[in-house]
Amino acid sequence: AARLRQSRMHKRPGSGWIEPEQLRTRLACARSIPEILETRRRFKDEIELGHLPVAWSRLSRLGRSGIQREWLCDNRELLAPLAEQTRTILENEIPDARANASVAHAVAIAGLHSDEPKWRSLWEAIEYRATEVLDVSEPPDYARLAWAMVEAKHPAEKYLESAVDLLQQSLRAESGSGRGQAVPKWRNTQPHKPLPLVELALFANAYVRGGLPSAAGSSLMESIARSAASRVAGAKPSTLLLLLRTFTVGTRARVSSAVALPLDPGLARDRLLVAVAQELTHRAHELKPQEVAEVMCVYAAEVGVRSGANDQTGVGVGMVDNGGGESRVHRPPDKDDKQCRGSAGGAATLAEACANLLAALAERAMPQLRRYKAYNLSRLAHVASRSTDGAWRAPLLQMVQAESLGREREFSAESRALLGRALEPGMRGQVEAVPVGGEERLCGLVGAPREFADAGNRKDCD
Repeated sequence: AARLRQSRMHKRPGSGWIEPEQLRTRLACARSIPEILETRRRFKDEIELGHLPVAWSRLSRLGRSGIQREWLCDNRELLAPLAEQTRTILENEIPDARANASVAHAVAIAGLHSDEPKWRSLWEAIEYRATEVLDVSEPPDYARLAWAMVEAKHPAEKYLESAVDLLQQSLRAESGSGRGQAVPKWRNTQPHKPLPLVELALFANAYVRGGLPSAAGSSLMESIARSAASRVAGAKPSTLLLLLRTFTVGTRARVSSAVALPLDPGLARDRLLVAVAQELTHRAHELKPQEVAEVMCVYAAEVGVRSGANDQTGVGVGMVDNGGGESRVHRPPDKDDKQCRGSAGGAATLAEACANLLAALAERAMPQLRRYKAYNLSRLAHVASRSTDGAWRAPLLQMVQAESLGREREFSAESRALLGRALEPGMRGQVEAVPVGGEERLCGLVGAPREFADAGNRKDCD
């Protein structure tokens, strides 16, 4: 009994020593970011490579919302000791592809970007280890790591180009095994096991944002679109939104590198957009207010570009001025008549799927407008004002107008300008008659400037 009591005393956290499993549990169950940092300080000599993904994942999860998010924004420099110890362990320990990918993903979500000097050495260590173990990495690992490097603004062109061939081989093996063919095992991938859809979406998004245009990359993006189109059923709404941000016209026109994605309707990309639209039509009740507004903007912009509309308002994701509706994405020059006929059919299919989706999302949004923030109300009004058909347009505009009358002070300059252009002339007159003083009056919507702040600096678009 005495020996048992003595053993338990040594295992107490206050004694300055803790077993690896207990330390892992303590980090995973931390209730605040300061508690994680304090645990690292007290047991820094016991922290190993296996503890790093747990610590960073818990930290990034806690920092997503609420008081912990505000604390992280105000005290991000306090993460420097944890970042320095992470860099030291990554440089000295035996590399582990999965642990490295998990750390990189969580560090990027926590907001530690490579363009800040104090975090640059950490990202250099992550990239060095990632390149070293790339040949023995599983596709989910290097997909998450590629997205993390791009999200953290770390130069990722070389890593992405090296990973393109590996992922293309994995997709070919997956396609071959799906047809019952005997295919070799590429590196560590398992041909009979489909790659997770979320990892495919992460890599495609990373390549569009940070990769260099190439024939191999264009072929890979088409393969990803083809594979994802058959697997959208039951996927998480966040994964479907990531696919939309990657494969829609507005997003591609906004990124610095114009990757040669197939633009012709009826090809893999358009089948993916149709499949996502049909899936979200049946699952509109699962979307959050911000997601409803974003999806409506994305599909309205896509159909607007197809119909030749010139939308230059720059509304959120997918609603970006792309030079008069012309995408910078490469269009294959050698199209024959059969491809043109297929394109026209694909556009009709996408327009039909989009019309059904917009109607379902409008029906979802109208009873819950009080839950929508000001910027999202403006985006709903914008989509309704520019849609050419649908019985939901007028009711949605009227309900957005009624909801906005009592919330004038919540609208930023961007939101006021956007809502002012969306409201019809008759409705604008009603808004101007509202007796509200100061610059916050909604009558300021008429003639408001068209400059827009960077999307990352908005305070009312969450």
